Amino acid sequence: MPAPKTVTPERVFEAADRLMDKGVPFVEITNSRVRSELGKGSFEDINPLLREWKTNRTNASIIGIEVPEQFRTELNEFGSRIWRMVASEAMEKAASKLANYQRIERERDDLYAEVDAVNAKLGSLTDNVNALNGALAKLNMEVAVHHGKLSVYCDKADAEGYMQSAELLLADIEQRLSDITGLHPSTEANKKTPKTAAKTSKKQPA
Repeated sequence: MPAPKTVTPERVFEAADRLMDKGVPFVEITNSRVRSELGKGSFEDINPLLREWKTNRTNASIIGIEVPEQFRTELNEFGSRIWRMVASEAMEKAASKLANYQRIERERDDLYAEVDAVNAKLGSLTDNVNALNGALAKLNMEVAVHHGKLSVYCDKADAEGYMQSAELLLADIEQRLSDITGLHPSTEANKKTPKTAAKTSKKQPA
């Protein structure tokens, strides 16, 4: 069987209690004194256990101190004043946060109302735009019809202009032909006169 462990919480606490019973001051109960009381053991194992024992002893000493009635009354009054101050400050902060929250809610409601108004205006503007688009489409159709009629009139006027230009060009061609051949349409009757005279002379007796 393994040997019992030398350093245990119970053994360290008992060793420290014995030292205190022997009159060793609380602050002088060290790891070395506890190790000597135990007879053996490592400081690494003793240190945390001795610290725990001292903490427990300190807490027990504080709890066991009798608090005077007058100090207890003053302490209660001081605590009450502190509590009232803290509570008052907390209430002020809470009231301020509530006011801010209510203000934010009102601003939110106002923004929602503005958004609704803008949406209503947008809907009205959309209707107006749709109506204008319809009127514009109708005008475009009317413009297309008038444009077709105007094209017919323009084509007719262009045809008359082309005829006039053709007549002028034909007259110019005739004039050039006459310049080349030495004949002119107005002298066409003169071209037939010599032939007629020759025929007449042949019919007369010699």
